[in-house]
Amino acid sequence: MGKRVLIFMILLHVGCSSAKTDPERDSCQPGATQPVTRTNTTAYVKSLRDEMRAADIFALIVPTADEHQNEYVAESDKKRSFISGFTGSAGTALVTLEDQLLWTDGRYFLEAADQLDCNWFLMKSGQPGVLTLTEWVLENLQRGQKIGANAKVISTVSWKYYVDTFGQKGIEMVQTAEDLVGKVWDATGERPPQLDEPIYEHEMQFAGRSWEDKIKDLREKMMDDNVDAVVVSALDEVAWLFNLRGADIAYNPVFFAYAIVEKSSSTNPKLYLREHNARLSAVKAHLNCGDDGQCPVGTPDCVNVLDYAAIESGVQAFNDVQENKTVWISDSTNYYISALITNKNQIKSSPSPLLLMKAVKNSVERDGMRHAHIVDSAVIIQLITRLEKELNEGIEWTEIKVGEEIDKLRMEQVGNRGLSFNTIAGSGKNGAYIHYSATEATNNAVNKNNMLLLDSGGQYL
Repeated sequence: MGKRVLIFMILLHVGCSSAKTDPERDSCQPGATQPVTRTNTTAYVKSLRDEMRAADIFALIVPTADEHQNEYVAESDKKRSFISGFTGSAGTALVTLEDQLLWTDGRYFLEAADQLDCNWFLMKSGQPGVLTLTEWVLENLQRGQKIGANAKVISTVSWKYYVDTFGQKGIEMVQTAEDLVGKVWDATGERPPQLDEPIYEHEMQFAGRSWEDKIKDLREKMMDDNVDAVVVSALDEVAWLFNLRGADIAYNPVFFAYAIVEKSSSTNPKLYLREHNARLSAVKAHLNCGDDGQCPVGTPDCVNVLDYAAIESGVQAFNDVQENKTVWISDSTNYYISALITNKNQIKSSPSPLLLMKAVKNSVERDGMRHAHIVDSAVIIQLITRLEKELNEGIEWTEIKVGEEIDKLRMEQVGNRGLSFNTIAGSGKNGAYIHYSATEATNNAVNKNNMLLLDSGGQYL
């Protein structure tokens, strides 16, 4: 369970190069000082454009999300950050053979303005006169041109919207055969490796309900909705359904996996797990499967554990025209997976049934949430008390020190499973950067004269 604490602007009264550049940014004007956080991605964009020409596309959409549409992604999946230099958690890049643009919301205007090199145009979403991505494409691309994307990182609902909208002008939306940004990143030799951290059981004393009972509840929902199978793609839903936790994405207790559950109790649920052979030993007893990940014949309360990549054949199996099963694949699932079903009449695309099932907390979960709030509130009180006392005594504090000390306090708590996200401690003007991360180059002092924004949280059992 995670608890997010926001202390907003605490006032400590202690004791009491391309031809095209963004003309809107001050730091992009001739002779302007370059921000220390700026990253020049010109060489990467050049390589990407070479790949785009080879793929016969004029433009490429690069979203923030990963294959499971996570808001927070693993380091190896931060492709939009790699190609643009912008590290905020929300934004979409568009690279054409002539232009490069980055859309983000008001939380990140300042950060993006500093981080993007001047070849990038910062598109401030929601501001007067600023076109949306689709509006810009319709205004600037020509009939017959192609705009591509990696279908594995774009939701089905977004993909359909792009196809319909761009098609109005005769602009074709196409799947790229390869992950073009990933290919460019791999070629640099600097892409972080995928994390496949240990998976562990979320015990009944914390879950309050067994995975077997959750499967029964899901099957009852499928019967009510006349659906034959559900494809589960959201990582938090997979973890909740099977009472398992992991750490494949920083600050998120999840692991990379898909699942398929069929209505018939005679068919065992399937868990498609990345690096499943190496991780099988940690889950086989919990899921009642054998050493090979397969369920013994006649074992109903068992999960077949398969390789992550096998999700493709698992979904394609529903194309059997003789069975003609109705499959629940939420529109938030990536388009690549949902497109594997050839008969679209077989698909129920409404939100995942697990979304609401997971939201209704049982008594054990509610008690755990209350406990997490109490424990984490005590951490905040300890930090603020110490900070006030030591500033009174003339002891120096900085943003980095605030982050280190509150993180240390959280780690000391019984049941702590790490942070909810990277602690944000911004003093003075740095507090205006909503998702600011202090570095040695930007590390401001914390003192009596500046406001401090502290945004932090912890994960607890």
